[in-house]
This record gives sequence, C-alpha cells and structure tokens, in this order.
Amino acid sequence: MLWKSIPTTKIKTTRSTKVIIRKAIKEDAPKLDEMLTSLIQDERQYDDNINERFKVEKMYENYIEDETRYILVAENENHILGYIYGYCENTPVTKKPTARIDALYVREEARNNGIARKLISSFINWAKIKNITSIEIGVLNANNKAMLLYTSLGFNLKKSILEIEL
Repeated sequence: MLWKSIPTTKIKTTRSTKVIIRKAIKEDAPKLDEMLTSLIQDERQYDDNINERFKVEKMYENYIEDETRYILVAENENHILGYIYGYCENTPVTKKPTARIDALYVREEARNNGIARKLISSFINWAKIKNITSIEIGVLNANNKAMLLYTSLGFNLKKSILEIEL
C-alpha cells in the first residue's frame, strides 16, 4: 500500500476525559487535511473504488474563515481527536435553506466516547441559529456504525444513490 497511515498520539480516552469542542482555527487546517485523508481511506473498507494514494492537501485553510462553513474540532490536551465540517446551502431548488455535514471523523483511539455525538449536537445548534430547517449527511450503506449513530440522533433515510459497475 502506497498510502501511509497518519501517525497518531496514543491518548487514553474515556467518557470522563475532558474533551473540548471548539471552532477550528487556521492553524488546525493541516491536521484537518490529514484527518480527512484518514476518513477517506477508512471508507475504502466500504468502497473499493477509493484511490489508496489520495491525499487531501490545503483544503481546509480557506474554509475555516468562511462564515457559510462550520468546522469544529474536539480536542483533549491540545490533541485534536476529531472534527466535523459542514455548510449551509440555499439554492433555488429548495424552498428552505439546508445544511450538509460533509465530514465527520474521530480518531480510532478516541471512538466510542461520545465525541461524534458532541460534534453533531454542536453542528445542529449552529444550524438552528442559522435558521436551517434540515441537515443532510451522506453515509456509505455498509457503514453500519455510522448509520446507527445518525439514526439514533434522529436522522432518517431520505435519499439513496444507486450505482452500476460497468
């Protein structure tokens, strides 16, 4: 495999570990790019069409200060454990503005501690402040853990994308 795993600092996390949710700052951008690369590579287990060599570079540096985008990080002792990225959409096609969660990632060693729930909850609160009436999130069908998380938070299956291999 040509793609190298991103080194992580081992952090013992438990539900009692103090995790701070904060708005991302420009200095977080390289770490967020690394984490999005990890997210995409993790999805290879569900989609064999994902390029193993793909690496995200300089995506988040311009997004962080854009007010239509919302990026939060979850950190413990200055270590980013996870993040959420989403944005508002107000198109002529829809009657009301919607929000989309485009990326949600928690480092493997920090999973199952409620971090994803905290990030999503914060995103929902932001969307309410922006008078958004619905939030969309995409998930690969085979990602059962993510599907369970999202449905437990009130997300419902509304759209599907079908694919045919040629």
